[in-house]
Amino acid sequence: QNLGLKMTGIPAINWVYANGLGERDPASITDHDVLTAIEFDKTGEFLSVGDKGGRVIVFKRIRSKKKSRVDDFEYFTEFQSHEPGFDYLKSAEIEEKINSIEWINNKSSSLQLLSANDKTIKLWKLFYNKKKKYQSC
Repeated sequence: QNLGLKMTGIPAINWVYANGLGERDPASITDHDVLTAIEFDKTGEFLSVGDKGGRVIVFKRIRSKKKSRVDDFEYFTEFQSHEPGFDYLKSAEIEEKINSIEWINNKSSSLQLLSANDKTIKLWKLFYNKKKKYQSC
């Protein structure tokens, strides 16, 4: 759709949609890299992403020193949550794909989240030490 704009002399922009993480060639993204679940924790400090390969990747917010409406997130950790399996009762393959991620509120020093595929729900504890800032008196 042109919307009445004359585009002479401007090269066409090729848009490529890539449902995956990281800076890489979209042609190298495999089916296992497709994102299937995303969830912020209640504080908004952590963002977790699940993919078709059964991985969970966690990012931590970077507080911008500039007045900005958008904060950046940096890589925090990742782990293989689910592996492909077989349901012998249903005679069906179980994909490792992450269907759901849910952060759990807790009062301990660890971060806790649930990840689920079609068969199994797993509880994960991520240990995180906040850097404490001390003021001199």
